[in-house]
Amino acid sequence: KAIALRLEPLKGGIPSFERVLSEDNQNVVIGSRRGAVDIVVSDEAVSKRHCEFSLIGVQNQLALAITDYSTNGTWVNGNKVSSKGKKYRIRTGDRVQIKCSTLEDDFGWTLDFGSTVSFFSR
Repeated sequence: KAIALRLEPLKGGIPSFERVLSEDNQNVVIGSRRGAVDIVVSDEAVSKRHCEFSLIGVQNQLALAITDYSTNGTWVNGNKVSSKGKKYRIRTGDRVQIKCSTLEDDFGWTLDFGSTVSFFSR
């Protein structure tokens, strides 16, 4: 089992992103440090390793969580993720912002994801 994740930018200038998350590839890291993250966002308010999306198990089902590692914060549906370094469950349709809306509105993505079956040939 796997989750197909798609990040749709809330506005221009932010990269879109798609990936299948599975047992072999369980997370996506967002930050400003090229070569160390999956999605590079060059902005002075974005930390080198800002946040991470990761697979979690909830009641024998795959789900998605976000973990904030930033200095300035991460927001889900307008609410700041309260605990740095803790996983916070997110759902398809949620809006994730990596910059406070008082600095810039809509600096983030709408999440679209769902369970899928991955077939890998070796």
